[in-house]
Amino acid sequence: MTLSFEQLTVHRGEREIISGLSARVGAGEILVVTGPNGCGKSTLLKTVAGFIKPASGKLELAESGDRSIGQCCHYLGHENALKAALSVSENLGFWQKFLGVSEFGAGLDIEGALELVGLPGIGEIPAGYLSAGQK
Repeated sequence: MTLSFEQLTVHRGEREIISGLSARVGAGEILVVTGPNGCGKSTLLKTVAGFIKPASGKLELAESGDRSIGQCCHYLGHENALKAALSVSENLGFWQKFLGVSEFGAGLDIEGALELVGLPGIGEIPAGYLSAGQK
């Protein structure tokens, strides 16, 4: 797969955060995004993951078949996307519904997925009780 964006412009509210950004990242390549706080690094990643719609420009993931960019690219920031008050199973159930079931996870239920990553039997505890590594 190849991720590319051309003349990408992204707004947050009324403020233009990214303007005219272009890049191309092929399979096996890495794009390093650096800059000071507030310059748009996280905004770019959230845009690629499908959480923010670009104001203009072209954002494309070649060879992704009929899947959207958001289905192929995920954003994992400094905070995880778990809701501490919900159980581990409730959190995983939400993400399974949101993202769908991948080929890798086909046929696995939530407990099976937990067993696969070495965390059997913890589905009913609140996610807030998990260690950083478990999260």
